[in-house]
This record gives sequence, structure tokens and C-alpha cells, in this order.
Amino acid sequence: MHTSSKIKNELSELEILGCNECSDIQYLPENKRKEIERQVAEDYYRGEMVSWSNFNFSKQVLERDIHPELSPIVVAALEGLIDDKDDPIKRVTIYHQPGSGGSTTARQILWNSRMMYRCCVVKNITKQTSEQICRLRNYEENHEDAKPVLTLVDTFDEKLVKQLYDDLESESHKYSCDVFCVLLICMRVSELPLEKPNNYVMLQQNLSNNEHDWFKKNIRIY
Repeated sequence: MHTSSKIKNELSELEILGCNECSDIQYLPENKRKEIERQVAEDYYRGEMVSWSNFNFSKQVLERDIHPELSPIVVAALEGLIDDKDDPIKRVTIYHQPGSGGSTTARQILWNSRMMYRCCVVKNITKQTSEQICRLRNYEENHEDAKPVLTLVDTFDEKLVKQLYDDLESESHKYSCDVFCVLLICMRVSELPLEKPNNYVMLQQNLSNNEHDWFKKNIRIY
């Protein structure tokens, strides 16, 4: 989905990731592209939240070892192949220790999925959020044939996540579809909870040897 400023402004509770995100950078002069590449890398490595531009430029973001485990779970959820087949709202949870890069890992999943599915990050959970996700799903689409929206929910408030899930479930009853939406839930925890959902991964602070080597090799570039 090519996103316009109009639809982004209308769906104010969401940060929409379109397939054309960062595409304008390729038309800039090379010196300007290099300047942007250097600046967004420096911002990220100094501790700012990862931006879509970081993913757009190669080798700025570490793909964690857990990615090959997480990605197929998300794909299976989008295709309706995970356990809760009768539930049109699928949930995949990333439990992550503070500072382990859970938000970055989740956004990487969205970036890699943006060409096939409509993707968004929930900025605020309100009564309008589920309706806006529904509008994003149906935008310029046949409502019954529309693909599910991959929706990142990055919060530690389980009550708000439950509220959004219930609201989306109510919205989904208006349509005949196997998968209405996939919630990619990024949940900060100190340790894995005793009651675990069916589809989850756990991301810890400790880096593997391969991940350490990646940082040593790539951060030197900047």
C-alpha cells in the first residue's frame, strides 16, 4: 500500500508503514543520500529509537538470532495457520528484557512484511484505534478480500492490549474472513511469565557470539 499524507493524518492513532516508506531517498543526489545514511546511523547508535530509515540502509540494524524463529510464526499467523484457527484476531508476542532490542526486532518484522501486508504501529490505544485499523485494512480494497493488517502493539499494559483485542474482535464480526488482524505484541518483562501464550518468543539482553561479531564489524563503518 502506497501511503499518502492524507490517510496518515486521518488515522492519527497509528503510525502507518507503507510499501513506499523511504522511497524518496533513492532520488536524492548521492552526497545527500550518504549524509542521511550517516546521520540516521549516528542517531540510532547514540540511543535513539530505530527509524524506518535505519532499515532502509543496509547493515545498520542487527537482525537478532531469534529472527528466523519469530518470522515464520508471524507469517503463519497472517496466513491463518497457527493454533487459534477460529479466532480472526491472531496474536504473536515478543517477551523482551528491557534494553534487549524487542521494539527494534518487532519493527524489523514490519519492515520485512510491508510489501505483502499493510503494517502499522499503534501509537495510542483508544476507542478509535480498532476502527482506524479496520479503515487501514479496507482502504481502497474489497472489504471481504482484504488482507489482514500486521499491527505492532508496543506496551507493557496488558489491560490495554486486551481492550484493543476485544475491540478488534467486535470489528471483525462485520466481515467474513479467517484473519482480520495480527497483533504483534511487544511486551517488556524481567522474566518469562508462568502463563505463556501459544505463539511467542523470548528476547534476552545477552548477545550471542555472532551478534557481538556483527556489532564489531558494522559499527566501525560509521
